[in-house]
Amino acid sequence: MAEKPGAFLRELAVPFNCTAAAVHCALEKLNITRKKSFTYYEKSELKRAGYRVRIRRVRRSKRVYADESGVHTWLPREYARASRGKPAEALMRGKRFDRINIIGAPRDGKPIAVERYRHTADGAFFEWRFEKRLLRELPKG
Repeated sequence: MAEKPGAFLRELAVPFNCTAAAVHCALEKLNITRKKSFTYYEKSELKRAGYRVRIRRVRRSKRVYADESGVHTWLPREYARASRGKPAEALMRGKRFDRINIIGAPRDGKPIAVERYRHTADGAFFEWRFEKRLLRELPKG
């Protein structure tokens, strides 16, 4: 378990010659829950520390935090219930789903440079919107 925390129940059952359901019951009794959090390979505590030093030089009243956020317009339920031995199946499209994204920033408690669009944003797009829209709405300095 410790070596493969992301293993499926059926994979954990093989060395014990038991069912996935038996593994599930055992994990419940051991109070082991299903969870996962992600972090980025590219993260760097050294770079983060340097950023904190640089940002402290800017007065709070001059700081503006911009962000991009998006949501799929169709979110399937990840799990379903069915009688034992019967599958719980669902249909879904094989294409990408529609997505709504927003880029914006608050300034003095009010949103500025808010823009909604229907495609994913990469770093280049975000920086282009930042330069063409957000920077133009901010006072100099």
